[in-house]
Amino acid sequence: YGLGLHENALTGSIPFSIGLCTKLRNCYLDRNQLSGTIAEEIYSLSRLADLRLRSNKLAGSISEKIGQLKSLELLYVDDNLLTSTIPREIGALGSRLEELHLQDNQFSGPLEVEISRLSRLKELYLSSNKLTGPIPVEWSDLKDLKQLFLASNELTGTIPIHITGMEFLVALQLQSNKLEGTLPTELGELFRLEYLHLEENKFQKQIPTEFGQLVHLEKLTLHSNKLSGQVPQDVCNLVTRNNLAEFITDCAGESSAVQCTCCSKCVR
Repeated sequence: YGLGLHENALTGSIPFSIGLCTKLRNCYLDRNQLSGTIAEEIYSLSRLADLRLRSNKLAGSISEKIGQLKSLELLYVDDNLLTSTIPREIGALGSRLEELHLQDNQFSGPLEVEISRLSRLKELYLSSNKLTGPIPVEWSDLKDLKQLFLASNELTGTIPIHITGMEFLVALQLQSNKLEGTLPTELGELFRLEYLHLEENKFQKQIPTEFGQLVHLEKLTLHSNKLSGQVPQDVCNLVTRNNLAEFITDCAGESSAVQCTCCSKCVR
């Protein structure tokens, strides 16, 4: 059973009567102009597998009752006006949830450790919120994760070396945060990476030679950090011998901090 009312011009709040649709598996209310909060009755739809509320004007928080949706496989509530913290109860969806999209909202507080319980998760989008604190080491348990988007938040600390536990990672976006320290050589073990965005942070020292092991990379953006030194030849080989088409560092000017002969673009 499905409800498809997406891409209309619907307004107002989600009616409480949606709770009467007890056999509902797919609920598509995305890309409308819905306002108010997420109706509490939605959390009683135990058979719901696919919930899409993205691109509306929904406000308030995600209820702790989210943990009741044990059949949920896809949750898209991005591009709304949702606030508060990400509820720890979201970790109770671990047996089924594969895609979690919460980006482009106003969520605050730390990255929820309980997300590490979502063992089947393949996509985790949390970009463009107001999230703070470090990347939890426990997230290395997300073994099936392919896309991790944490850009444009206020994250601090270093990149945990245990991130290599995400061996199927294809896209990693950590740009526009307050991350610091050195770039972990262990990132070079994420052999399936195609997109690596680390710009606009506070990373220091040199670009690791081990990045040259990322032979599937198509985009590597490292500018607007505090990196220095010569770009390793092994990394330049990704441009000349592999598929690295976009490679950006702070290599502009005669006295640039980074010396690069293979970058597609140099910035100051």
